[in-house]
Amino acid sequence: MGLFDNIKGLKDSISKTATVNSEQAKLSKINKEISTINSEIDSACTQIGKRFLEYVLETNEMPEIDVSDILKMLDPKMSRKVELEKEVIEIQKRLKDSMILQEKRKVEEDFILEKEKLDKALAMDLISQDEYNEKINNYRKRLDNFEEIKKIEQQYDFGIITLEEKNQKINLIIKS
Repeated sequence: MGLFDNIKGLKDSISKTATVNSEQAKLSKINKEISTINSEIDSACTQIGKRFLEYVLETNEMPEIDVSDILKMLDPKMSRKVELEKEVIEIQKRLKDSMILQEKRKVEEDFILEKEKLDKALAMDLISQDEYNEKINNYRKRLDNFEEIKKIEQQYDFGIITLEEKNQKINLIIKS
């Protein structure tokens, strides 16, 4: 059975990697399109500025100028840019969720390995039952509160909280 489980795990891993690569390719394509739209918007803004400057230089007045043709051209581009930015956020969210699932699987595997190690140490009387229970409970709390701990780590990564706050919050979760 172990061989079949390993093959299934490998297949799942390859599938997830392909999905992540596909999402990253989409993200790259969308970012290129957003960059192109931004260039076109910059060009349109430059045209508006040139028209304004030319008019002011010719008339020495600060009147209204008609740029409605440029604004009409920009409207669909701006709408498309907003759509693409929303899509980028969704893709980034899916990628983050996928990475979190992979990390959670790794934490689960680590828990199993640590439990096996602790089981062996307990059987050999290297640790007491109380030490065993305390260590298992700490690992289990990390596993059970994985998503909450991950959010705290992301808050730190985004600079929302300090390292001390991060450690304090995580320790509070594990100790409770």
